[in-house]
Amino acid sequence: MNKRKMYTDQVIYLITIFAFYSAMAVYITLCIKGNTMLRVVVLTPLMGGLASTLYCMKAVYVHSIKLKSHDAKYDMWIYLRPYVGTGRGLIAGFIYALLYVFSSGKTHKTWLILLFFIWAFIEGYRPMLTRFMDKNND
Repeated sequence: MNKRKMYTDQVIYLITIFAFYSAMAVYITLCIKGNTMLRVVVLTPLMGGLASTLYCMKAVYVHSIKLKSHDAKYDMWIYLRPYVGTGRGLIAGFIYALLYVFSSGKTHKTWLILLFFIWAFIEGYRPMLTRFMDKNND
């Protein structure tokens, strides 16, 4: 397969995933009114997925255009990493839900909700997954 076509396919796939996650985040924000816990639990995985997609876009750009050192063994992770980031963001959402349940519903402070969104984004973007992938591919 032509390398240029492969990069184009990866970029189109990542832009599609990014657009889907963004549209879902906007839709959920506009449609779920009143139930803050449900909104946070549903939006944190989307934040993790958005961050992982951004990380993959950066990786494709750096390795294919800047360094010109793309390795085909990482292609699978370009396609899977957004879903792994979504799962990592889901963990942040479940921890928020547990905190909500055990605190009798008194965790609707704006700074706490923002903290969980930031945590989900960092978990999705974190390069720790890259180190894990390097160990598995060697």
